[in-house]
Amino acid sequence: MSFFIIVASKDHVQKGIEGGFAQAGHGKRTQLDKLKKGDWIIYYSSKANYGD
Repeated sequence: MSFFIIVASKDHVQKGIEGGFAQAGHGKRTQLDKLKKGDWIIYYSSKANYGD
């Protein structure tokens, strides 16, 4: 089991939760491809909205 920390705005995290997906890396799959079943994602949001 591994843990990943993703930095993303709160609105992007919420869209992912609602849609059942993770957003990270501006569309690049490199880091997300390392995830395996049973891994955990921890999000850190320093901003409420992307671009603020």
